[in-house]
Amino acid sequence: MNVLRLLLLLMLLVTPAWAALVPVRDVEAFRAMLARETAALESLECDFVQTKYLEVFAEKVVSSGRFYYRKPSRIALVYTRPVAYRMVLNGREMIMESEGKKTVLSLSSNKLMGELQGVLTASMVGDLSRLSSGYRMEFFEDASCYMIRVQPLDKNLTKYVREAQVYVDRKNGSVLRLRLMETGENYTEYEFVNKRYNTLKDDQHFVVR
Repeated sequence: MNVLRLLLLLMLLVTPAWAALVPVRDVEAFRAMLARETAALESLECDFVQTKYLEVFAEKVVSSGRFYYRKPSRIALVYTRPVAYRMVLNGREMIMESEGKKTVLSLSSNKLMGELQGVLTASMVGDLSRLSSGYRMEFFEDASCYMIRVQPLDKNLTKYVREAQVYVDRKNGSVLRLRLMETGENYTEYEFVNKRYNTLKDDQHFVVR
């Protein structure tokens, strides 16, 4: 399977309530709040539920596991259900591990994959400073959350991710859920729950061997 598509199959959340969302009135204040919160975020660990929709299947595929993040750009997704699987992005490399078999890929040698890592990391932790001018962003809100709509301008990237919809808690700026719109009507959603902030003291979850 194409590695880029496999990466997206493993990535992240629940259906957006477009009808209830309106454009953010004060975008600069919202971005300033988000910048303060992400600047204070050194690490994050939580449970996640991933829902994958593919047009070729009648039912959605649901997976779950544990999510880890540590500055500056380390991410680990440890799947526990329905099968054990591990994926790590450590800024330089990506590892995919299943049933004792490992695949290690260099992110620095593949510009497109590096760009995908950037948008996924930014979306998962709500750090918009990671995104360059190569993205169009729109901001919406309702009584409980904000939604950031991120659209890459690079046509090569849009072959894999047409847009990311990032839902952010109004109270603390943390990401509640993420929907990645892929090709056609295909998408991957993640919901993040049971969060613990700034608790990780080492890189044990992000080691690429």
